[in-house]
Amino acid sequence: MFLTFESDFINRVARKTLKQLSTDDNSLLRDCLLEMIREEESHHDIFLHLNRVCRKDLYDGVQRYFNHLKGYEELIFRVVSSFPGQLTFLYWLVLAKEEYSIAISQSMLKNKHTESLGEIDDSFIAVHREHLKDEFRHVHIDTHLIRRFRNNQSLTLRKINAWLLKQFLKDIIIPRRSSIAVLKQLSREHPELKPSERAMMRSIVSLKDDKAFQYSIFNREMMPHTFSLFDEFPEYHCVSEILPAYDPHSPSETEKTEA
Repeated sequence: MFLTFESDFINRVARKTLKQLSTDDNSLLRDCLLEMIREEESHHDIFLHLNRVCRKDLYDGVQRYFNHLKGYEELIFRVVSSFPGQLTFLYWLVLAKEEYSIAISQSMLKNKHTESLGEIDDSFIAVHREHLKDEFRHVHIDTHLIRRFRNNQSLTLRKINAWLLKQFLKDIIIPRRSSIAVLKQLSREHPELKPSERAMMRSIVSLKDDKAFQYSIFNREMMPHTFSLFDEFPEYHCVSEILPAYDPHSPSETEKTEA
């Protein structure tokens, strides 16, 4: 996931943005974007190295194993990301991804002991610590780009971008092919899980209707800058509607039943 977003998405959008900026009026912003591109390339390399150290059998000679776009998806992705100045919802996706990755890295650094995975290896901790060094600054660059390009748009174009963002986020918060691919790989490596494979797949697919799951990957606490901008710009108020009402501090349905 980090490899895909750092290189295939964020840097592609940043490079296209550089071409749209005036060389005279935006020298500081251009410098920031150039540095951001270099840093994202570095992040790509450290995550790829980590994958190859952990699973040389899967990643030797390839950069992606679980995450692949279909041909038509790759084409749509390339076309859409070619016009970031007009399709400003791309900057929102970049911002949300940056804040999400910060939350993941911070969580690993805060507590290396997890309930489901046991203790996180120090190599993973080191990579996420390195990753965090640049991400906070990237969030501020993303926020500046959203304000800059959004404020120069007509109301109609703003509403179109808000609608596009809503559609893309709807797709992101639903478990997709990579989740199933990970599960199938797990079954191949542990044949004793094969009888339970279909049930596990159904459980993954059912997460599309799970309020707690959706909240865990897209919420105000993890993405304060993203949601702050949603609040600031009226046309983006509709985006929060993609999430069902959910209070993480309220008892779950299971707890209510037990009570």
